[in-house]
Amino acid sequence: MNKLLPSSASSLTKELGTALASHNTVRKLLLSLLNLPTRSDAELVWLAKLCGLQPVDVLTDPACLQQCQTRQLIVLVDIPEFCSVVQLNEMAEQLAIENWDVNAAESNNRAVVKSACVLNDTRLLISSLWNPFLCPAELLPWLAWSVSVDEWDEAWSEPLKRQVINDAFAVHQVKGTPYALQIALDSLNIKTEIREWWQGDNVEELPRGTVQVWALINSNLDEHQQGMLTPQMLKRVRRIVESVKRGSIHIDVQLGLAFTEGLGSTGVASTAILQRNDAPHGVGVKPPNMVQENALYGAQDTLQSGHYAISGKGVIPPYSKGSTHLAGTSGLNQSAHFAIAGKGVVPPKTTSTNSILGVTNTQQSQHLAISATGVIPGKISRGSGLVGVIASCRTSSIHVTGSGVLPDSVTGNEHLVSATRQIIFQHFNLQGAA
Repeated sequence: MNKLLPSSASSLTKELGTALASHNTVRKLLLSLLNLPTRSDAELVWLAKLCGLQPVDVLTDPACLQQCQTRQLIVLVDIPEFCSVVQLNEMAEQLAIENWDVNAAESNNRAVVKSACVLNDTRLLISSLWNPFLCPAELLPWLAWSVSVDEWDEAWSEPLKRQVINDAFAVHQVKGTPYALQIALDSLNIKTEIREWWQGDNVEELPRGTVQVWALINSNLDEHQQGMLTPQMLKRVRRIVESVKRGSIHIDVQLGLAFTEGLGSTGVASTAILQRNDAPHGVGVKPPNMVQENALYGAQDTLQSGHYAISGKGVIPPYSKGSTHLAGTSGLNQSAHFAIAGKGVVPPKTTSTNSILGVTNTQQSQHLAISATGVIPGKISRGSGLVGVIASCRTSSIHVTGSGVLPDSVTGNEHLVSATRQIIFQHFNLQGAA
């Protein structure tokens, strides 16, 4: 700023020029958040929507984002993907924010940085005076008066004040309708259930021309932040209703407490055994590499191989190959070898070829003979249907000198359950409370 001052400027003017940040300071900080060379196409589309530009134009020429006005770029401060905590702290340091607390809540720090950006840029400040979410907190009462907010309380929190101002225009658009009642009460974080006299199965339940409003209180609304249903709270709700309703109807106000309960559960699937080496009386050998070729949509195969060495040397089974073609095909190949008293028993080569939709084929060859007793392992089955559907399971039993060896069972379950329900815990009828 001092570079723009004349040489004859007073000391006070020079000090003010030093204290005031340049208009370009805030803009440069916001432009640095774009970081265009590192942005993907999806992020560029996101930036275009945030800044009010056409995604096609941004994808064609990303540099057009740099031509956005400062009031369009300031929204990036609220997005962690574009403004990290480190960048947030750097902006606070550049703007010389007093009493900056790096350990404070991230949402509060982002709001503080946005306010500092507005106050340090005169052009941004002027354009933000009519924006309820950017206007300085000190000017919010005047902004509320200018948009004709019917109910105002200085004890409200700053976010609540901004929300009430933002909803004022929508309330006046439909003033006199049940929807206006709902918007006016929703802006104060009060859920409403509105029913007119002609609605419902029993039209004689309410007098003609009556609107019943269930105001379900979800947060504190009184001046002392007491979370109780008080006569003062009822008076406040009545004032809001009287200022919004049309004069030809009668409003029956009921207050209550609303509680919401959400239930969600999910499960994880255990991984099937794909390779296993067992060596009861010797050294197991490593099975060869298994090759699987998949073609087109969602094809997948499960290959299993096991080796055992009993009182001797294990042998390597032959090469196994599985091929799948076209959509949703599935194949299973398995080969297992055992060596008894130094002699290997080699099962025949197994191959599997599947084609066309949903074809499933299973090949299995496994032999085990110990002490002249042969044990046939359990059946291995696998099925798949349509595109990309996978199911696999494996069971195997090994009988070694009279001892049974049973591998761990493999199970997989996946569940996704989401349920939401609302419980009206209790209703209080405070109509007529003083």
